[in-house]
Amino acid sequence: MWKVAWYALLQLAVLSIFSLIGGVIFVRRKQVGFEPRSNPEMAAAAAEVERIKRRSRALDEAYGLVRAREYRRAAEPLRQWLSGLNAQYVTMDVRAIMTQAAQWNSDRALAEVSQCVVAYLIQIVNLDLALESLTATLGQLPSYALGSEDETVALASHAKAVGDLQLARAILKHFAARDPSYRLGVAAKTLLRDLEP
Repeated sequence: MWKVAWYALLQLAVLSIFSLIGGVIFVRRKQVGFEPRSNPEMAAAAAEVERIKRRSRALDEAYGLVRAREYRRAAEPLRQWLSGLNAQYVTMDVRAIMTQAAQWNSDRALAEVSQCVVAYLIQIVNLDLALESLTATLGQLPSYALGSEDETVALASHAKAVGDLQLARAILKHFAARDPSYRLGVAAKTLLRDLEP
């Protein structure tokens, strides 16, 4: 009986040593020059490359529509891309989309893409990134106004909350100036009154 237990312990010790050696080689595989069959880093890198290719295709499709002067439809491929986006990639992808749209040399296309991106960011309640995107757009289109009063009030309120009163005023005033016959709602009027110096 003891012989069997002793033999089992010896086998366990041998397996533990091989397991330890294998673990050390796996952890130090780059220094050793060992390339395993299944490499988590390579799989993640390949998945990221594929994701970036799909994003590039969506941007290419949008740019094709911009070149065809179909500005409203140009935001649709990006809207579809954003709707299926994993939360961990939102910041990186939104910045890539806004950078690309700014390089298209089309004010109307930038306005449509900005509207799409900002509406999406407000919907997922990422107001800091929405303000960043809007600020980038205002850098190229100084009189740009958002598409709806609710979005305008949401971003102006957030700009006020983070202490950027000048941006909050600009957001509201641009929206009001877009259509002088439009009557601002109570929330927008109150916020605009609060922001007056």
